[in-house]
Amino acid sequence: MPTADTTAPSDPTRQLAVGTALFDTPDGRHIVGAPDGTYVELALNDADWASLRRVIAAAPGEQTGPPTQGRVADALTFLRGEGLLCPPPATATPGSAAPTAVRVHAVDDAASVGQALVALLRASTPAHERVDVTYSSASLSRTEATVAAHSDAGPATIVVACAAGLPDEAWTELDEQCSARGVAWHRCWSEGHTMWVGPFSVPGLSASYRDLRLRRLAASSWPDELEASWRSEVRRIAPWTPSSAASVAAMIADDVLGYLGSGSVDATARSWRGFDPSTRTWHHHAVLPVPVALVR
Repeated sequence: MPTADTTAPSDPTRQLAVGTALFDTPDGRHIVGAPDGTYVELALNDADWASLRRVIAAAPGEQTGPPTQGRVADALTFLRGEGLLCPPPATATPGSAAPTAVRVHAVDDAASVGQALVALLRASTPAHERVDVTYSSASLSRTEATVAAHSDAGPATIVVACAAGLPDEAWTELDEQCSARGVAWHRCWSEGHTMWVGPFSVPGLSASYRDLRLRRLAASSWPDELEASWRSEVRRIAPWTPSSAASVAAMIADDVLGYLGSGSVDATARSWRGFDPSTRTWHHHAVLPVPVALVR
């Protein structure tokens, strides 16, 4: 087990990284547990260990006594270097250009996931007080209705569409409208035995619905049949179960809240994800934007 004994310039970062823990073993050793399941023993006496714990537990800006030095300062430097300490989370400023509205549209059986999503997003309002979350059951099955419903959407709006079955024609048109206006939009739908999510489309940052559509057709052994199936009017659609609605809603909420908090789209949000209700498991597929030169 490694022992920390490293010096470097001081750094104000002192908050434990997520998944990190400080604890003592029964024989009195001072241990840091890392998120990956490894452990580091710190060669500190009991007084320095108590001082280190006090500094790390202090709230940002809180005075903890004299400036840290010696072995305590060395231990802090070591933990920062190992990625076990991190800066406090950034907070959005009132003047930032972050989106200020999230519109959730869910139709038919997908109402369960739409309502669960709205509840999760509204529960987050203490962290995002300027974000207005609205819910609508307006139909997404007709292109005209979809475009009209979002005709006033702008970059300050995030659109989330939830459907039972894939409304390909409507979403193709919606994707064009959102791309033209710089609107971020997310989606979920049921297809076959799977509940699908994403990718979270943010113009300039991640793949669009058009990109997903093209890549699915290119990867399919039956592209003509696949495309035709999206327009079928005679089909039995897999129902949204309580577990699928809750899981999908939580996944989308994490994507949206992550974007609201950082202005970026992480690798998970950029992927196309499927939830299998029979096994209650997820699988992920990376989706890259299709170069414009390759689109005929």
